[in-house]
Amino acid sequence: MEKMKELIRVHILFVLFLLVGQTAYAQQQEPVVSPELHESGDVTFRILATEADTVSISGSWMEGWGSFELLEKGEDGIWSVTITDMEPAYYNYTFTVDGVRTVDPSNPWVIRDVRNTFSAFILPGEESEHLQLSDGPNGTVQEVWYPSPSLSMDQRRMKVYLPPNYHESNASYPVLYILHGAGGDENAWTELGLANRILDNLINSGEAEPMIMVMT
Repeated sequence: MEKMKELIRVHILFVLFLLVGQTAYAQQQEPVVSPELHESGDVTFRILATEADTVSISGSWMEGWGSFELLEKGEDGIWSVTITDMEPAYYNYTFTVDGVRTVDPSNPWVIRDVRNTFSAFILPGEESEHLQLSDGPNGTVQEVWYPSPSLSMDQRRMKVYLPPNYHESNASYPVLYILHGAGGDENAWTELGLANRILDNLINSGEAEPMIMVMT
């Protein structure tokens, strides 16, 4: 436990160090843009790490756990790499700077999967339209605490998706129950799987009827 706390402390200090460096750089030049999505479908990743010796990136578009690609360092201390031939989809990634794994300091979209954190982005296109924020009305997601005698737990949390206009309607709705896999939790459905976005788009397109979704 103490070793885990120390690793978390080192990770937090390292991210703070990167953010301070990013802020100092921004005061002199344009902010670092990462990820940069090109019209061609290519994606450029950048990170400011002036004193680093090696920087690599690992992402969900790569084949095999532990795959990575090295970044090249510019004269301004910014490391970069452009990934080509990517399909429109939802991706997550992390940098490794001199052996320390970190999220992208220039990307505010950070997701958590149990003990791991990743930076995320959506490469737009027809194949990823169902993952985009819906142009129509959106449902709401609530967190609900409840007792679970079967698990001998006084408090257990689930997330509940309510369809658009639920509170203004007197209709009865079907209920979809979804359970996370081993190692996951209820947050993964919305933070990692974007289940609420998908259902919003399916309902607004008429491909699914309005429903309640219970995520545990």
